[in-house]
Amino acid sequence: MSGGYSSVNGIKKTESVQRVVSKYKSEALMSALCVVRIYDGDAAPSIMNGSYDDAKAIGIAISSGKSIDVLMFGTIEDNFFSRFQVNDFLYLGPDSMPTNVVPSSGYFVRIGKYLGNNIALIQVEPPILL
Repeated sequence: MSGGYSSVNGIKKTESVQRVVSKYKSEALMSALCVVRIYDGDAAPSIMNGSYDDAKAIGIAISSGKSIDVLMFGTIEDNFFSRFQVNDFLYLGPDSMPTNVVPSSGYFVRIGKYLGNNIALIQVEPPILL
């Protein structure tokens, strides 16, 4: 290994997962770990039982308040994730928080995967209407 890169199947990757974080304003107070969408240019909780645009998540809040940081891709460590099993997929839940329960109605939005040791990989996928 040289220069901080390793090669797997001919594809170079860094030793650690990179993170993509953006700062957003919100009309209402946002909770940390809430799944986030953009509404009229501001951050808002994603909603699985609303419209496509309501369910279209961009990431997960990694701070709380009216000015929040949103993790759009990468890993996050928090005790909240200890409730999940290793390799559980994470979805947008009915309370706008991550869940490992596969939705049976509304929109199916996979937001990532639990890696273990209180660490989740956030990698949001587009909503699918059920």
